[in-house]
Amino acid sequence: DYQVPQGESNRQFYQRCIDCFDEIAIRHLGEKVLVVAHGGVLGNLFKYTVGIPLEMPRRFELLNTSLNIFTHKQETWILESWGNLSHLQHIPQNHSLDDL
Repeated sequence: DYQVPQGESNRQFYQRCIDCFDEIAIRHLGEKVLVVAHGGVLGNLFKYTVGIPLEMPRRFELLNTSLNIFTHKQETWILESWGNLSHLQHIPQNHSLDDL
């Protein structure tokens, strides 16, 4: 709950993330929406959705560039898919983007 001067605590950040996702879901009711976010935001939504207390250490992977699918139904978040990297299958292993 420590708040950095002129910043926010981890709990405040968590709540801001959830409030933002709830607002997006309400504003786009019945629509599909793409949200691009960093791992901290995604980790918060994951914890909220599956019921992991904020204070618990993260014991799940956050994979860079992964697709994570959440559904919002009747004011409840549902995790449909986590850490999907299938869109990267065409990239050869052990190569840099310069090789493509």
